[in-house]
Amino acid sequence: MKIWQDMLKEKSHKKINIISNENYKIFIDNFGNGYSEYKNKLITEYKPTIFSKQGIFFYLKNNRRVIELEKDTKVIFSPDKAQYIKTDGNLKIETQITVNPNYPIEVRKVKITNIGNTEEVLEMFCEI
Repeated sequence: MKIWQDMLKEKSHKKINIISNENYKIFIDNFGNGYSEYKNKLITEYKPTIFSKQGIFFYLKNNRRVIELEKDTKVIFSPDKAQYIKTDGNLKIETQITVNPNYPIEVRKVKITNIGNTEEVLEMFCEI
């Protein structure tokens, strides 16, 4: 298991994790960029660039602003998953990315915990 924190501010510290089963692979970095392959065919298009994000990104919106889940995040890479953990105000947000061991399925789970004393109303959306 590898853990990175506060390295997201510098693009030169890019780390890659590959999560796979027999037929399906996810290539993902510590910034949340990446792509997926099924039997060596790209599922999501990938063009190497340092200027734009590429991959599947989740956002939370409350009545004040939009929260980028991959920004300023603690990153944990394991052989079977990638985790992005952050605290933003009253919210603790954990995103886990993995591949089903038996099927060509990518699973992304977002767990949101309100650690504050006030109610939060959130809207979640995804950018692919």
